[in-house]
Amino acid sequence: MGRFINESAAAKKEDRDEFKKNLTEFRDGERGFLTSSKGWDSNHFIRRTFREFIKGGYDDYPESDRHYNSNIEKVKSIAKKGFDKPASKKSLRTLAISEFVKYAVKEYRISSSTVVKRMKEVFGKDLDKFNEGLASDLKDLENH
Repeated sequence: MGRFINESAAAKKEDRDEFKKNLTEFRDGERGFLTSSKGWDSNHFIRRTFREFIKGGYDDYPESDRHYNSNIEKVKSIAKKGFDKPASKKSLRTLAISEFVKYAVKEYRISSSTVVKRMKEVFGKDLDKFNEGLASDLKDLENH
Protein backbone atom coordinates (compact mmCIF):
# COMPACT_ATOMS: atom_id res chain seq x y z
CA MET A 1 0.00 0.00 0.00
CA GLY A 2 2.83 2.44 0.78
CA ARG A 3 4.20 2.01 -2.71
CA PHE A 4 0.83 2.99 -4.23
CA ILE A 5 0.70 6.14 -2.10
CA ASN A 6 4.21 7.12 -3.21
CA GLU A 7 3.33 6.54 -6.88
CA SER A 8 0.18 8.60 -6.42
CA ALA A 9 2.17 11.42 -4.80
CA ALA A 10 4.66 11.27 -7.68
CA ALA A 11 1.80 11.45 -10.20
CA LYS A 12 0.32 14.47 -8.42
CA LYS A 13 3.71 16.20 -8.48
CA GLU A 14 3.99 15.49 -12.21
CA ASP A 15 0.53 17.03 -12.75
CA ARG A 16 1.49 20.15 -10.75
CA ASP A 17 4.77 20.43 -12.65
CA GLU A 18 3.04 20.01 -16.01
CA PHE A 19 0.58 22.80 -15.17
CA LYS A 20 3.39 25.12 -14.13
CA LYS A 21 5.38 24.26 -17.27
CA ASN A 22 2.40 24.94 -19.52
CA LEU A 23 1.61 28.24 -17.80
CA THR A 24 5.25 29.31 -18.05
CA GLU A 25 5.40 28.38 -21.75
CA PHE A 26 2.16 30.25 -22.28
CA ARG A 27 3.69 33.32 -20.63
CA ASP A 28 7.16 33.22 -22.18
CA GLY A 29 6.96 31.09 -25.31
CA GLU A 30 7.70 32.33 -28.81
CA ARG A 31 4.07 33.39 -29.10
CA GLY A 32 3.57 33.79 -25.36
CA PHE A 33 1.23 36.42 -24.07
CA LEU A 34 4.06 38.50 -22.58
CA THR A 35 6.49 38.12 -25.47
CA SER A 36 4.21 38.51 -28.48
CA SER A 37 3.53 41.96 -29.87
CA LYS A 38 0.03 40.75 -30.76
CA GLY A 39 -0.96 39.81 -27.24
CA TRP A 40 -1.64 36.30 -26.24
CA ASP A 41 -1.69 33.42 -28.63
CA SER A 42 -5.31 32.50 -29.17
CA ASN A 43 -4.24 29.09 -30.47
CA HIS A 44 -2.16 28.16 -27.44
CA PHE A 45 -3.26 24.90 -25.80
CA ILE A 46 -4.35 26.68 -22.61
CA ARG A 47 -6.48 29.22 -24.50
CA ARG A 48 -8.10 26.61 -26.74
CA THR A 49 -8.87 24.18 -23.95
CA PHE A 50 -10.11 26.92 -21.61
CA ARG A 51 -12.53 28.15 -24.28
CA GLU A 52 -13.67 24.58 -24.83
CA PHE A 53 -14.19 24.19 -21.09
CA ILE A 54 -16.32 27.34 -20.68
CA LYS A 55 -18.48 26.15 -23.57
CA GLY A 56 -19.17 22.89 -21.74
CA GLY A 57 -16.87 20.77 -23.88
CA TYR A 58 -15.31 18.99 -20.92
CA ASP A 59 -18.57 17.64 -19.56
CA ASP A 60 -20.80 14.80 -20.65
CA TYR A 61 -24.27 15.63 -21.87
CA PRO A 62 -26.51 16.95 -20.24
CA GLU A 63 -23.98 18.52 -17.84
CA SER A 64 -22.21 20.12 -20.83
CA ASP A 65 -25.36 22.05 -21.75
CA ARG A 66 -25.89 23.16 -18.16
CA HIS A 67 -22.31 24.44 -17.88
CA TYR A 68 -22.46 26.25 -21.22
CA ASN A 69 -25.90 27.78 -20.57
CA SER A 70 -24.90 28.80 -17.05
CA ASN A 71 -21.86 30.67 -18.37
CA ILE A 72 -23.86 32.35 -21.13
CA GLU A 73 -26.51 33.43 -18.62
CA LYS A 74 -23.89 34.90 -16.29
CA VAL A 75 -22.06 36.72 -19.09
CA LYS A 76 -25.28 38.14 -20.55
CA SER A 77 -26.35 39.30 -17.10
CA ILE A 78 -23.03 41.12 -16.71
CA ALA A 79 -23.31 42.54 -20.25
CA LYS A 80 -26.75 44.03 -19.49
CA LYS A 81 -25.11 46.19 -16.82
CA GLY A 82 -22.38 47.21 -19.26
CA PHE A 83 -18.95 45.60 -19.51
CA ASP A 84 -17.32 49.00 -18.98
CA LYS A 85 -18.78 49.48 -15.49
CA PRO A 86 -16.33 48.76 -12.64
CA ALA A 87 -18.74 46.34 -10.93
CA SER A 88 -19.25 44.46 -14.22
CA LYS A 89 -15.52 44.25 -14.85
CA LYS A 90 -15.06 42.82 -11.37
CA SER A 91 -17.90 40.31 -11.84
CA LEU A 92 -16.53 39.15 -15.19
CA ARG A 93 -13.01 38.87 -13.78
CA THR A 94 -14.28 36.86 -10.81
CA LEU A 95 -16.21 34.53 -13.12
CA ALA A 96 -13.17 34.14 -15.40
CA ILE A 97 -10.86 33.23 -12.53
CA SER A 98 -13.41 30.82 -11.08
CA GLU A 99 -13.87 29.09 -14.45
CA PHE A 100 -10.13 28.93 -15.08
CA VAL A 101 -9.54 27.33 -11.69
CA LYS A 102 -12.27 24.74 -12.42
CA TYR A 103 -10.74 24.12 -15.85
CA ALA A 104 -7.23 23.61 -14.47
CA VAL A 105 -8.47 21.33 -11.67
CA LYS A 106 -10.16 19.14 -14.27
CA GLU A 107 -7.43 19.31 -16.93
CA TYR A 108 -4.44 18.78 -14.65
CA ARG A 109 -6.02 16.89 -11.74
CA ILE A 110 -4.65 19.33 -9.17
CA SER A 111 -6.25 21.21 -6.29
CA SER A 112 -7.75 24.65 -6.69
CA SER A 113 -5.25 26.05 -4.19
CA THR A 114 -2.39 24.71 -6.35
CA VAL A 115 -3.91 26.37 -9.41
CA VAL A 116 -4.10 29.75 -7.70
CA LYS A 117 -0.60 29.36 -6.23
CA ARG A 118 0.91 28.48 -9.63
CA MET A 119 -0.92 31.33 -11.37
CA LYS A 120 0.48 33.84 -8.88
CA GLU A 121 3.93 32.26 -9.04
CA VAL A 122 4.13 32.19 -12.84
CA PHE A 123 2.46 35.50 -13.70
CA GLY A 124 3.40 37.63 -10.70
CA LYS A 125 2.75 41.29 -11.46
CA ASP A 126 1.23 40.31 -14.82
CA LEU A 127 -1.54 38.20 -13.27
CA ASP A 128 -4.13 40.92 -13.91
CA LYS A 129 -3.21 40.90 -17.59
CA PHE A 130 -3.69 37.13 -17.67
CA ASN A 131 -7.05 37.41 -15.89
CA GLU A 132 -8.18 40.08 -18.38
CA GLY A 133 -7.44 37.65 -21.19
CA LEU A 134 -9.52 34.95 -19.51
CA ALA A 135 -12.34 37.47 -19.10
CA SER A 136 -12.17 38.33 -22.81
CA ASP A 137 -12.69 34.64 -23.66
CA LEU A 138 -15.79 34.66 -21.47
CA LYS A 139 -17.03 37.92 -23.02
CA ASP A 140 -17.12 36.14 -26.37
CA LEU A 141 -19.97 34.00 -25.01
CA GLU A 142 -22.23 37.07 -25.05
CA ASN A 143 -22.72 36.60 -28.79
CA HIS A 144 -23.84 32.97 -28.56
